[in-house]
Amino acid sequence: MEQQKPLEILVIDDQEGILYLLKEWLEDARANPTLFSGGDEAVDDFLRRLNTEKPYDAVLTDMLMPYGSGTYVISKIKQLSPRTPVIAVTAFDTHQVNEFLSNQSEKPDAILTKPFPRMVITDLIEQLKSYQLNPGGTFTYKPPQQSQS
Repeated sequence: MEQQKPLEILVIDDQEGILYLLKEWLEDARANPTLFSGGDEAVDDFLRRLNTEKPYDAVLTDMLMPYGSGTYVISKIKQLSPRTPVIAVTAFDTHQVNEFLSNQSEKPDAILTKPFPRMVITDLIEQLKSYQLNPGGTFTYKPPQQSQS
């Protein structure tokens, strides 16, 4: 059976600590993260890779950051590549993010509210791998079931 190649994940967050934590977790989940601290540069890199080499398989973006907000990133990525999953990683809750995006036609495919456990990233990568194997499908994130203590 052929080994599936690691997913290429674009990660955007203006907090260095979050970037490097996500990098570690993504690498542990057998994904290749590329890190940016601002949306403008990240969208430029997404476009470059879309036109010249292997495109990104998914994008994880913070919502509030200087140099290109998450709403800008979501809008641009979805215009350039509607099938690419874009996941908002934010300290805001899902309701606040949806309210924030209410006037925007492009929405994230999932919202991860900080802080979240490592298993969320591991599970997300497994779901993204399944999505990549189904070219005609739609990405729908299903949060992992957390045990009740």
